[in-house]
Amino acid sequence: MKYLICKKAGQGCDYSIGCGMTYEIVDFDGPIYEALKSLVPKIVYPDGPEGGCSLEGENPLTEAWIVPADNAFRVDVKSLLADHQERERLAKKAVDEAAEHNLYEKLRKKYSG
Repeated sequence: MKYLICKKAGQGCDYSIGCGMTYEIVDFDGPIYEALKSLVPKIVYPDGPEGGCSLEGENPLTEAWIVPADNAFRVDVKSLLADHQERERLAKKAVDEAAEHNLYEKLRKKYSG
């Protein structure tokens, strides 16, 4: 099963943009309680017990979530961006065509007589 681990270290910033947040997907086979028993020490001691505790130091861990991620949806952001850019291109084309048509009508009225 896949788990999403979300960690927040320190205060972050005042802009609500996720400063200090890190995310990681991990695989763990077995019951969820076994996953928690295995993953919590990895959150607290990411570099092993000798590597220091993430709850201490200059930028300590302040929150952590372990979320089963097997039912999460993955979003294809590249396709979303391509769709957005295409809509923007079509909107600009429509504005340009409308301006061109208005210019045509103005010139037609002026020179037709």
